[in-house]
Amino acid sequence: MALPETETALPEAASPLPQHRASRMAMYSLWAVGILILAAAMYALLRSSSAAADPALTKHHQAGYRLEWSISQYPAVALRDNGFRLQLLDASDQPLSGAKIGIKLEMLDMLCGDYNFELRETSPGVYEGDGVPLMPGLWRATAAVQPEKGDPFKVDRTLKAVY
Repeated sequence: MALPETETALPEAASPLPQHRASRMAMYSLWAVGILILAAAMYALLRSSSAAADPALTKHHQAGYRLEWSISQYPAVALRDNGFRLQLLDASDQPLSGAKIGIKLEMLDMLCGDYNFELRETSPGVYEGDGVPLMPGLWRATAAVQPEKGDPFKVDRTLKAVY
């Protein structure tokens, strides 16, 4: 005696439903991550553009020295040589010769490459060189000064770069 054939059909929606739900959740997760990244980028852009840069000429007193730091074309121009000039005086306001000065440009609030360059002494106590901001925005310039005699020190300033 043969038993009647019975079909046990799987519900059609049972298998695809969890996959569909997982796909939808993955899509929502990607959207959420994208929105967060966009919001963070907008925040960084607004924050850096609203911050004020130092003027073309800044004066600093550091480690017993006096410095006057200027940028020839201001605001600086991105992707172009910009003249940086630093006048270095000792405690008695005499030009300080023989120092080694390196400058590092780094963009604030953005992931942009740094630009390093050296200043050379062009007259007693006056050091000059060209720096290139890599894109428009707010930059920090850090001068690392190594006097011929005495301890090294650093001086920071900000600058604005435009196209």
